[in-house]
Amino acid sequence: AKKLGIPVIGTNHFLPDNLTPFFHLPNRVDKLIHKLAWLHFRHIFHKLDFATTPTKSAGDILKTIGFKKEVRPISNGIDLKIFNPQNNGDYLKKKYSISNKKILLYVGRLDKEKNIDWIIRALAIVLKKTDIHFVVVGGGSQGKNLKKLAKSVGVEKSVTFTGFMQDRDLPNIYAIADCFAIAGTAELQSLFAMEAMASGLPIIAANARALPELVSDGENGYLFEPGNIQEIADAIVNLFGNPDLQKRMRKKSLELIRKHEINKAIGEFEKIYQSLQKKAN
Repeated sequence: AKKLGIPVIGTNHFLPDNLTPFFHLPNRVDKLIHKLAWLHFRHIFHKLDFATTPTKSAGDILKTIGFKKEVRPISNGIDLKIFNPQNNGDYLKKKYSISNKKILLYVGRLDKEKNIDWIIRALAIVLKKTDIHFVVVGGGSQGKNLKKLAKSVGVEKSVTFTGFMQDRDLPNIYAIADCFAIAGTAELQSLFAMEAMASGLPIIAANARALPELVSDGENGYLFEPGNIQEIADAIVNLFGNPDLQKRMRKKSLELIRKHEINKAIGEFEKIYQSLQKKAN
């Protein structure tokens, strides 16, 4: 592209934290991999004409690793025609034998950095006060371990693991839920949390990375400190025990997600392309 005089744009949606948990290496080796990954990143991205990330938090991370160029946050965007509160997922309850209790939902990879074990442990506390069902959608390296954990803490009858879900069903699974939970600590935005918001769900999320840019604590959900099981449990109990609060948070999620509408994100990228094309000409 450089030889042909074509402007190059790059976007970063990845952290070394998304990769190293799969290797089960000593901490010092993890740190070395992180260092080398960011070194390579800087080498490539400093050659670009323009760089973007999905969130401000993601851009701030690049500053901390020594990336000097301007980085513009542009949301991944969400299609509000596909993900919305009008979807109907009743058939999925039958398909996966999900109870008619209030539902807490997680959608995403079942991998270590997603910390779904925190939510399962919190559920053991929650069920002593309120009867809900936890639906876990997705597959990954931790699937078997999470099922064993659910059994060991006595909540296996209150958890449904659906495994991988087809795209045609995904918008509808949010429709049967009352709240969405996400405990990942390496999220640079989270499409699934955005899909949940677009479906009108309150969000209970880890106070980590870019999740606080989606979740306004006490407004469209709750933020908890990573690893604080009791805090997760308290948030779930409080939300499920207060229908009026849940209704307000649903409304706020729908309000906040509007700025992430997919055509707005596409428009931002088009402006960048057009600007760089003019400079190149």
